[in-house]
Order: sequence, then structure tokens, then C-alpha cells
Amino acid sequence: MISRYVYLLDKLMGDIHQRGNYDELESLQRLLNVSAHWRDEHDMGAVLGNVFKLQYIFDLEPEDLAVGRIGKTETGISLPFEHILEIAEAAIEFKEFTASAAWLRLAKDKKIPGHEQVWAELVRRHDEAFTDESKNLHLFEHPLATHPDAAPIKFRNLEKWKDATLAEMEADLTASHYATLALCRAGDTLRGGWKLRGCWYDYQYIKGPHGPLLPVRVEQLTDDPDGLVMFRDYIPTQWVKKLKEISLPEMPFQEPPSHWQQGEPSVAGFEDVDVARDQNVWIARKLELTTGLSVVGNIASEKLRVTLYSLVGQISPHHDAYSIFSNSAEDSSLYLDRISTMLIYLNTVELGGSTVFPVAGVAVAPREGDAIFWHSRWRNGTVDKRWLHAACPIPLGVKWTASKWVKNDGNAFSRKCDINSQL
Repeated sequence: MISRYVYLLDKLMGDIHQRGNYDELESLQRLLNVSAHWRDEHDMGAVLGNVFKLQYIFDLEPEDLAVGRIGKTETGISLPFEHILEIAEAAIEFKEFTASAAWLRLAKDKKIPGHEQVWAELVRRHDEAFTDESKNLHLFEHPLATHPDAAPIKFRNLEKWKDATLAEMEADLTASHYATLALCRAGDTLRGGWKLRGCWYDYQYIKGPHGPLLPVRVEQLTDDPDGLVMFRDYIPTQWVKKLKEISLPEMPFQEPPSHWQQGEPSVAGFEDVDVARDQNVWIARKLELTTGLSVVGNIASEKLRVTLYSLVGQISPHHDAYSIFSNSAEDSSLYLDRISTMLIYLNTVELGGSTVFPVAGVAVAPREGDAIFWHSRWRNGTVDKRWLHAACPIPLGVKWTASKWVKNDGNAFSRKCDINSQL
């Protein structure tokens, strides 16, 4: 995994080299030169936490990870036998008991000395904690002293909650967790018999006098025409390159995440007028022409936010119109002035990184230039809970996105209020 971080930096350095930005290139080169000193206790803890998270979310097998295989990708980065046992021991300390059991079963198959002692410690720690951690049973198998080959409890819960309803998610955070987990594993997904219906030119969706001059390839992802919509090839490649180019120097370093609830990506924010005038990237104006909403300017929308998710980076389930991370949105005092969201993908992710909507049963895999759009609120001002969403972790590669949140203040006449709670 340390080698994987270096590999990603090397790829990023190559991108900068192609653009001729040698100051950033030299900075990355210095960072790569000290990579041999990364393996201190803090770094290894973060890396192991990421390994266990990816193993849990994507059901990755230790047999594959040990030889450097993630999904169908061969990374060429393998583990020596002694590291297999070290990972199993670390998983016990992290209370990632199912992960430890999986690594120890591999150690047994490989006849690695010392695996019996570590297994005995796992059984002791696992079974002691089992009765005290009733809210975290996804970390456990059945008591190992009596069921040494039991399947992890998470599989039972995953089957139970994968199609959880909104009411079930609001009543039990476990339901939201497993519905999100199921979609993260699935990739592109639509629930209820809906299929990705291919792309077409939909002039009806493009509002305003310029509509016929600005055809957009629209794809409806839910049965509600005013629900979740995808715009294929929404922005051109040159816009993508410019957004990455101006964003990278503005992004602070973020420590690799090690917990499910964390993983804040690096972000950079830009005023519409600056991006349009200086970079000739007219995202806000195109969004106006596409949706009929008022978008240009600080009153109509927030700054354009460009986001870089590094390896394992993710965002837990949330509502865009709600100021805290929660699977519920009842307290209007915590509402943000956001009525709509446009999320644009600036690269195609190697593996993972999907945007998932657990209530709607939709997962969208990132593809460069595509965008998804939804209204965060009903017309009566309450949060539209159907669009609870999350960003899945990334086992391979990085993910770039650009987000635009449209405000209610600037759209009183563009999207008029209605007392009907379903409009």
C-alpha cells in the first residue's frame, strides 16, 4: 500500500510534467525522494486502517491483496509472508475481527509459523468483545470458540438491509450503512427494474431560449422525470484539464483517512466569474442554460468546488441541503440555502468511487465529463430525502469532481415555491 501511494504520486507527477509546471514537479520529486522514510508507526497505522476498510467494503480477499490483485487489476505489489501475520495482528488491535480472521486463514493455508498463537488471541479478544459490541456486529463473526468457520455477520445484515426503505434508514443507521455498502460494491446500479436507457437528445429538459442550440445528452435515472438526471459528456476535455490545473495548487494536503466516518478530500473553491473570465470555463452559465435556474453569481449559487479524493477517500451518507452529516433531515434550523446540486466528474475512476443514493437505489460510477443533477429540496422548502447520497471509497486511482450548489435565494422566480410536499 505504501508503494501504491508512491505510484499515485508518480502518476500525478507525470501529469504535471506534461503541462510543464516544473515548480510543482520539483516539489513532488522531493516528496518521492523521501518516500523511503514514510514507514513510521503513524503512516503504517493509517495504511492498515485503509486496507481493512477496503477489505470490508469491497469484500476483497486477502489471497488477492497478498499478491497485489485488486478487482481485475494486477498492481504488481505483493506482500511477504511475515506481513500477512503482521496485518492479522494489527486487525485485532483495530477491532477489525473479521478482517483478522480472513488474514489468519490465509496464514494457515500458507503454513506461516505463529499463526496458531495469533488465532488464539483473536478468539479471546473477539469473543470477549462480542457481547459488549451489539451495535457493531458487522465487525464480528459468530463466537469463534464454537464457530471457527462461521461467515461474518455483515453478510447476513447486508442481505437484510440492501434494499432498505427511507423509513427503515431513518429508524436505524444500520440500514443506511448496509444499503450504501451494497451499492458501493455494485457499481452502476438502478433499482426496481430500471435500466440505463442509453443517451438521447432531450430538448424538453433544456430550458430557456438557447435550448435548441445547446443539446445535452440526458439520461433519466429514476422514474420521476424531475428526479435524478445524468448529463452525458456535459463538459469538454479542455474544461476538465483547466479545472484540474487551477485547482491542484489551491488544495491543502489531507491525511489519508482511516475510519468509515472520515476521509475528507482536498478541495478548492472558485468564483464563477474568475473561472469563466480567466479560464474560459463557463460551467455556471451552461448549468443555467441546461436547467433554467439562476446560477451565475454569489446570490444564485455557491462557489464552484473542485474536489480531489485520494486513495480510499470517501464521504459518508448525507443530504446536501443539511448542514450536518445525518441520514435524517428534520431540523429546519440546520438547513443550508441549497435547492439543487450539479456534480460533474473530472476523471474516470479505475475502481470504486461511485456516487450512491441508498434511498433511490442508484449508484453512478464516475466517468470523465459526465454530470448528475438533482433538486435537494421539494418546492415547499423541505429537504427531499430521496437524495441521501454518499461517495464510495476508491481502491485504485483517484477521483476528481466539480460541484455546484444552486441557492434558493436567487431562484425565487426560477423554481417557484409550492405548499405541496411532493413537488
